[in-house]
Amino acid sequence: MIRARAGAAAATAAVLAVVLHVLGSFAGYEYAKNPRDVSRDLDLMVLRRIGEIPWPFGNGFSSSTMQLAFVAAILLVGVLTWLLTFATIRVLAAGSRAGAVLLGTWAAVILATVAGKGLWTSVYVTDVLQGRNPDGAVAAAITSAPWWGVLVGWLPALAATAAYAATNRGRAVTAPYQPAWQPDGRPTAAPDDPPSDGPTMSDGRAG
Repeated sequence: MIRARAGAAAATAAVLAVVLHVLGSFAGYEYAKNPRDVSRDLDLMVLRRIGEIPWPFGNGFSSSTMQLAFVAAILLVGVLTWLLTFATIRVLAAGSRAGAVLLGTWAAVILATVAGKGLWTSVYVTDVLQGRNPDGAVAAAITSAPWWGVLVGWLPALAATAAYAATNRGRAVTAPYQPAWQPDGRPTAAPDDPPSDGPTMSDGRAG
């Protein structure tokens, strides 16, 4: 089986996931400063959830430690998205349906987001909460991070699927058949005859 090419799709998903996290974080920060008059469901389910890893510049999370935690969490999201997407696509044969890539990459973004938010939360509990209510912070991170992946993660997944289709278009699913042994046209020498204990015809003529 010929494995599908995965590098371009994995890189596309990772870069877009990082960009969306950074833009979403900044957008969420701006919206928190200037909230809009929108429906409650849109406010709580989308606009206040678009920035899963809080923007660490110019707010209550602006310490240098939280800024480093933000950068580390974003980078972790990118690295894990690349690794999981690459592994998902490499198990597929070239020419496999794009739906598997879409769902696999979407799941990769969700898992990477949970890991990144978990890293950020661990620093937040230590640096901001000073160890207070760690269970509540962890529970909030576990429940909120997957929703960001569901809400936004389809965008990197869709882009990765397009990159997969472009880099694997026209590739054969299996390699052409090649027999393990191919004759080269030369006659094969017969093995030597085993020695004989009795007289032979050549011996009789000699006598």
